[in-house]
Amino acid sequence: MATTAAGRELRITFRQYDGEMLGTCWCGRSWTSAHPRQMWDWLDDHEHAVPAEGSAADAD
Repeated sequence: MATTAAGRELRITFRQYDGEMLGTCWCGRSWTSAHPRQMWDWLDDHEHAVPAEGSAADAD
């Protein structure tokens, strides 16, 4: 697991039952892959989810 300066987590877990890895970004999006390089590329390149209306990220 990696944590950015703002405390946002990038988490990769290994599923022993099927050999897949599950990557989860702090924004809530996830992706599975059997190849570590593809997983890191996804975590580096994906677009973060937009916060839902009424979330703490709203500027009021």
